[in-house]
This record gives sequence, C-alpha cells and structure tokens, in this order.
Amino acid sequence: MGISVQVRTFTGTVEATCVYRAVAALCERAASQNLPLLGCVDPCDDTVFNRSQLKVLVPEVRVLAAGSTAE
Repeated sequence: MGISVQVRTFTGTVEATCVYRAVAALCERAASQNLPLLGCVDPCDDTVFNRSQLKVLVPEVRVLAAGSTAE
C-alpha cells in the first residue's frame, strides 16, 4: 500500500503533496531504527504531525537521508 504526504497550513490549505512509492519503505526503515515519529506512521490510517513535532521529525528525516543512497 502506498503512503502519500501532504503539507497543510493550520487552516487546512494543502501547500505540497508527495505520492512516492518509497515513502512506506522509508517509514519501515524508521521503525527498524526506533525513530519515534516516522517509525510509528500507520500505513492504513492518517498520521498527522503538528508544528511542535517538527523539532523531532526533521532530524529523523535527516538521519534517514544520511543513511540512504536514494535521491
């Protein structure tokens, strides 16, 4: 099952969308590295991160990007 990503404003306006087949694999890799936010994304339900969680989410994405050979 694919996972899509949307960046929304507080009012719900969609600022950006990403539909990429590797997002699910990224979240699985995050789970194997015990990353608390991306590792707990539910592929069968909506997961929402708020502004304060970005302080944890952005470093998690950087950790995953540093260990990847993908674009």
